[in-house]
Amino acid sequence: MTTMEISENYLCELEEAILAVADNDGSAVEKLHALLNALDVSEMPATVKSMIVENLEMIITDVAAIGNDAKRSELVLALADRGVDKMLMRDALATICRQTFSDYPDPAGLIRALSILDEETNVKTVRDRWCAFQYLKKDANVWHGSFGFGRVTEFDPFSNLIYISFDRRQNFDLEQAMTALAIARPDSFADLLLSGRKSHFVPTQTAAEIECEILDSFVPAMKEAKTAFETILVPRFMSKKDFDDWRRGDFGSRSGQKTERTWQGSRGLEELRDCLRSLDKISPDDSEAQHLQRLFQFAAPKATFRDVFAETLSLLWGLSEQTAWLEAIIPTLADYALVWTTEEDFAAITRKLRNKTVSGWLAATVVAKGDDWFISAVLGLPLRFYDPAETVLKEFGREFLGLFAFAHDKMKKGQVFPDTVLWLWRRYREETQVTFANPKNVFRPLARKVHGEHTKARKDLLKLLMDDPDFQAALMDGGSQEGIVRFVQTIKNEPLMNKGERQSLLVKIVRLFPDAQDIVADRKQEPTSKPMAKMSSFRSVQERQRELEEIISTKIPANSQAIAHARSYGDLRENSEYKAAKDEQRLLAARRRDLERDLNEIMPSDFSDIQIRDVVVPGCTVELLVEGTDTETYHILGLWDSDPDQKILSYETPLGRILMTRTIGETVTMPQGRSAMIAELRELPDDIRQWVCPAAE
Repeated sequence: MTTMEISENYLCELEEAILAVADNDGSAVEKLHALLNALDVSEMPATVKSMIVENLEMIITDVAAIGNDAKRSELVLALADRGVDKMLMRDALATICRQTFSDYPDPAGLIRALSILDEETNVKTVRDRWCAFQYLKKDANVWHGSFGFGRVTEFDPFSNLIYISFDRRQNFDLEQAMTALAIARPDSFADLLLSGRKSHFVPTQTAAEIECEILDSFVPAMKEAKTAFETILVPRFMSKKDFDDWRRGDFGSRSGQKTERTWQGSRGLEELRDCLRSLDKISPDDSEAQHLQRLFQFAAPKATFRDVFAETLSLLWGLSEQTAWLEAIIPTLADYALVWTTEEDFAAITRKLRNKTVSGWLAATVVAKGDDWFISAVLGLPLRFYDPAETVLKEFGREFLGLFAFAHDKMKKGQVFPDTVLWLWRRYREETQVTFANPKNVFRPLARKVHGEHTKARKDLLKLLMDDPDFQAALMDGGSQEGIVRFVQTIKNEPLMNKGERQSLLVKIVRLFPDAQDIVADRKQEPTSKPMAKMSSFRSVQERQRELEEIISTKIPANSQAIAHARSYGDLRENSEYKAAKDEQRLLAARRRDLERDLNEIMPSDFSDIQIRDVVVPGCTVELLVEGTDTETYHILGLWDSDPDQKILSYETPLGRILMTRTIGETVTMPQGRSAMIAELRELPDDIRQWVCPAAE
């Protein structure tokens, strides 16, 4: 019904319905709603609007309760859609908003963001924002006038913050989002195109008709309609030239022609990938690089393009004579490309790639995510990717502090797959002797649940354990008595093997080291003197751990940069800076190996469990009567402990070795030649205990 068709009869029915609504007649609410629906929603006649506004108090009789009345709430929303505005109307809308979005943790913030109580904001705008908020969820497609199209990656209702991936990630508070964004209706034409669920588009309608269909997909309506229309379709679904021809009306005359596509004119990553497969090399100019960047930016946040994204990027890396242009593009994709969202996503994509494209993909990932993320992610890949990954790191100049160091550290912590253990054994056997001398470092990865290609690595590692004498000897520290004992105990206690496998391996140990027969048979042996187990205070152990951490985290990276810098001068034979840096590299490597070996063997202690009787042991205080007159007190601690000012001695110092295992009343000759008697043994005093455990201070 239009403005000209408003009759006196309609106005009478409207007035009667309003009066009936005021009398709480439930059917009258439905009748009034039906009368409104008979009008054009875009324009309410002035006479009708005037009558409703004047009698609004009769329609909205109880603002506080209206949210619990579904029919009356729908009526109020219909009135707002038709521009009926009054403060009473806005109060009712606020109440309905609280009821409709009762799960939202900040209702006041939501009402403010929708501008419900702001009389300067048109009530129809309020309703547009209301509808848009209903669609504002994770993965929703949005349009922003300055940033273009984006995808919601996170919506935190507790902080009222929305995070959106455009070319770069942006964040908005809810009020900004409701003011600046247009949200695509779920499953609308534009939403299907932007999400990749509609992978093909054939222009069977005019450009104006498709433009209207795309614009109708968004709430509220987009202000930059023409720009948004073109951005959706170019270059994903058609080239710029085809789009311009279509808008001019010429596309239909060319639609029957088959166009030979080139990589420069590719409309999507699939076309680009297919073109690249037939090329030997490419050298894009600035314009072509920008076109390729747009293709990747469109595909990066879409799950359906993850595989083709990785394959195409790896092809580009391999075909590019110079990769500088590509290294400039990749960081712009890193934050929102789904292929790099998690290490698991990266691993799943990488496993699907063909071997000849892997190197390019790994290099691109180093550029996108950096060394640390890349190295950690590689440890989640099957064994076949380790060597290519290390080669890529060396090409980037990370030749020492790289995959080996990280993998070795993770193996000692029991945080690797069998693939990592195999790789370290095959490539870095000498550098990892101490680590393999602890059999638990092998048994823990073997006990890990694996699937896919990791299953093969587990079988290979288990076969190595069962059949390779060199590997078995390494797990027994070359056949030392302590090494054999550790290995046998691990075999017997770990539930990794069945009874037959366990017995078979024990037999092979005896064949390899016949002296191990008594250990394997668990026979009691005659007691023999053996070196004291290495121990030291927590303070000393922490000091060496810090030194090792500084070498790994600071000194080795600085040395790697120095090597790379020196190499850039060329002619390594006469390059003194390069030789000095390489000498330092060897020293750092040696010191690192020593520290790792020592820390692997030492047992940190606070000496609190030491029982002081009449024998000198680490963790006791010794009082000496020197040459019958002078009294001297010493605190005997661990292997690395020494502080002359506090009379702290290591049991490995000359005086420490003299005093160890001596009893009260015994006379000893001190290193200076003086004689002394052990007068008293007692527990460590409090100040020395604080020195032993500095963290307890």
